[in-house]
Amino acid sequence: MKRLLLTLLAALALPTAVNSETYLRLGVGSLKKDKTTTEHFSTGASDPPVLQKVIGEMNFEDGLLGDIAIGKEFKNFRGEISFQYHKGKLGDTYASADGITIKTITNDPQVNNLALMAIFYKDFYKEKKISPYLGIGFGYSHFLIDDSETTVGSYTENVDNEASNSFAYTFKGGMNYQINNKFGLFGEISYLSPIDLRGKTTQSEINFSEIDSYVISTGIKITL
Repeated sequence: MKRLLLTLLAALALPTAVNSETYLRLGVGSLKKDKTTTEHFSTGASDPPVLQKVIGEMNFEDGLLGDIAIGKEFKNFRGEISFQYHKGKLGDTYASADGITIKTITNDPQVNNLALMAIFYKDFYKEKKISPYLGIGFGYSHFLIDDSETTVGSYTENVDNEASNSFAYTFKGGMNYQINNKFGLFGEISYLSPIDLRGKTTQSEINFSEIDSYVISTGIKITL
């Protein structure tokens, strides 16, 4: 992945003599995350303590996305480095152990996601004022849920949900509207998913399933 990012950075540094243009892209949007399942081990309030597997379910409220990118255009293709920030809030959570499912109580933690992506686009009918495009990208994601206190019955467990950097991928589709040679507008729908997310609870590591994120965004593209 580091090699991929270095390759794209090298492409962005190519001189304009190779018939390319450098651009800056700024976007904002609305983000919807699918629920995720979690898995960890806990003794709960059992006496004597018995370590058992706990399967959880986390739901997310809709959030916001901010995106800034710098890239290079080569005829009908583009490549860019994109930095994205997603902000939201954790919704209802559930825990299931020993065949019993209970709605848990948390301290209403915030959800933050930082992503650094290398994204490649194919533009169609670029000679026209309005043109569609498709994109695919890969990179790193840092997913963070504020530390929370989860209560199941009479037992309260601290959950440190900070996940280490993980691989992420994205797919995009959208439309460009070219105002003039320097400024353009865009609207797009995108999908983003970090994988292999992990955190820690009071007693064990916690594993997250893939978290599918769907984004509707708009913004401005500036040719530098």
